Amino acid sequence: MTVGFLDLYIFRHGETDYYAEHRFQGGLDIPLNSVGREQASILAEVLRGKGIEVILSSPLSRAHETATIVARSLKVDVEKHPELREIHCGDAEGRVRAEIIERFGDDFWHRWRSVNEPDLDLAFPGGESKRACGHRARDFFANLAREANYSTVAIASPGLFMRYAVHAIIEFGADAEPIPIPNCAAYQLRYHRQEKKWELLDFNKHLEK
Repeated sequence: MTVGFLDLYIFRHGETDYYAEHRFQGGLDIPLNSVGREQASILAEVLRGKGIEVILSSPLSRAHETATIVARSLKVDVEKHPELREIHCGDAEGRVRAEIIERFGDDFWHRWRSVNEPDLDLAFPGGESKRACGHRARDFFANLAREANYSTVAIASPGLFMRYAVHAIIEFGADAEPIPIPNCAAYQLRYHRQEKKWELLDFNKHLEK
């Protein structure tokens, strides 16, 4: 274990058919498509040489398959963690973006995309709030920083969980814009053990169209 800090790479899964259709996935277990598998192979090359020792994965198949493709290339193990599940989007799941806006309104949609304090308690009917997802992520990251027997780990994540996790542990300030989450994008974070603080080091959006 590195004494001074823990390096973490958190990456989104590859493309699914739902993503290509602009359809909300949420907790639905939608698999990768052929494009997503190709993206995962490219991501593996990007992460080669980073010193990653293990990949922690969401239980969703799209994240776990992405993790498996990367892990096979890097020759490391994959561990599933239920805490890394996607935010539950309730009545929005399975609907396309235009249908969601028509059903819930433009104001709801803009507040849903917001990562600022006044909008964190917003949730789709029957779904999980962004604040609850962020707290779940913060607790997981805190346990990881305290208990990990590794110096460099990776997390295979659903997109919205990745966004709310990063915003929950990094101080972006007021009126922050939501971080971009294209397929197989990767963020590099570092936890400084003495200061007990996470730092955002890098964002690789090589697959963003």
